[in-house]
Amino acid sequence: MLFCSGSRGDVQPIIALASALKLAGFRVCIGTNVNHVPFVQTFQLETVGVSLDSEKILNEPECRESMAKGNVIKLFASIGQANKTAFPDSMANKMDAIHRFSPHIILASVLEYYEIAPIASTLSLPVLRISLQSLYPSRDQISCLGEPSWCPHRIFAYLFHYILFSGERDSKQSVILEQLPDGKPWVSLTFEQHMADFLHPITPSLIGFSPCLFSQKSDWTNDVKEAVKLTGFWVIDKQPSAESLGGDKFFGGESVKEMLSEFLLGGPVVYMGWGSMIAVSEKHMACLAVRSLMEAQLRGIILGGWANLEAQHLKDQADSALLQAYAKDNLCFVQTAPHEWLFPQCSVIVHHGGAGTTAASMRAGVPVIITPCFGDQFDNAQLVESNGCGVALKHFSRVTPAALADALTQCMSDPDMRENARSLGQQLKKEDGLGNAVRIVEDFIVNELDTGMWKAKHAVRTQQMRDMQAKTPPGCLTWITRLCNSGSQTRFFAHLTMSKHVPNTNHDCVPGVLSRGGA
Repeated sequence: MLFCSGSRGDVQPIIALASALKLAGFRVCIGTNVNHVPFVQTFQLETVGVSLDSEKILNEPECRESMAKGNVIKLFASIGQANKTAFPDSMANKMDAIHRFSPHIILASVLEYYEIAPIASTLSLPVLRISLQSLYPSRDQISCLGEPSWCPHRIFAYLFHYILFSGERDSKQSVILEQLPDGKPWVSLTFEQHMADFLHPITPSLIGFSPCLFSQKSDWTNDVKEAVKLTGFWVIDKQPSAESLGGDKFFGGESVKEMLSEFLLGGPVVYMGWGSMIAVSEKHMACLAVRSLMEAQLRGIILGGWANLEAQHLKDQADSALLQAYAKDNLCFVQTAPHEWLFPQCSVIVHHGGAGTTAASMRAGVPVIITPCFGDQFDNAQLVESNGCGVALKHFSRVTPAALADALTQCMSDPDMRENARSLGQQLKKEDGLGNAVRIVEDFIVNELDTGMWKAKHAVRTQQMRDMQAKTPPGCLTWITRLCNSGSQTRFFAHLTMSKHVPNTNHDCVPGVLSRGGA
């Protein structure tokens, strides 16, 4: 069973992973936001809505304002407040879904792990973390707070985790303890417990990101280095029936494809789309797109997304007449479209830097411009620029039409950038991210679950968590000292390293044959 939540860009790669597991012979079910259930069902996957409508949450005034300003703290606080009201039902739904489906193994995303871990623990089920980006602190990686490149990234990464943990604790902790008291050892009551478990995982951590673009960091803990598996991107086009299972309407439909195909015949085209992001306002986003294209004298396809960008947002502006005239002759507005089909036919791709869109855009082999809003989007923007295949701009709210037009001109005219993008795209398309992920799950079942290795690790970790809960957590000064003086994160929680505690199980036995149908 897979649990994931967020925008469509967060969920679609998990659908690809679930489909690959199903093709490999596993029985699969996805627990996700209620608004994504119809989309998941079009891939003939078993699914259940267990979380809030994510589109509705991100459209709330507080969330929109936080996104517009890039205020991660306020954004998580707003989401946490919405969760606080709905989580009792969500927790009950998740427990019920797990009991009904009776999985042998659970895969959970970052935003689901806090409650899934204690539920699974009471049932003696392993949980594998799945993610579309690395959230493991490192001095060599920009955190999800989007700090400048010269800042101490590891400290900011811990701050991000503290914000994330605080939101989870305040909105979920009391409910979990009330509904599932036996799961207490696996509820992170303190920040130290949260980071200890995160930095010393006992199961593989699958990251659907390309090892061509991101590598393991030298300052990660040994346990993280052993657990983290960079599989390659998880993309739906790996499934032969991706759009033929009734889900074509979610990719624009044949009528949209025909319209776009005709528009593409008119000459070079720029794609602009910001997915689930609603930054500043719909009018600001639409006008920024059109003004920059008009200044660069380029034709464009503008995706509506959750902001519902369309030509009517060009009204009531000082330059509305110019914008509307340019849009009529040079632009095409669509609500949704298949990225894997459309992107390779465009000359430049402009987007927010979400994990799924970043994967599709870099695989397309054309230059990319990223205007990040929050989270891993800042890191993805830097990855695009550092690989010489695009441009990283400032936070969306600070991007001007002139700056975006200059970036467009650079992407259109720089032969080295275009060649770098083409070469990288070819390399990324050769990766088998889904196949790699399936093999990791199979190997875990054969080598750790079937042999009893995971059960032994789980018993040790459960006692470690109980011990941590019984002790007074370190204060703020202790954390500051650790972050400033420790050259290795392992020193923080060295006592949790698994290799020193796991008893000798039957390591040398020949693994049994994996029964895929039963899994």
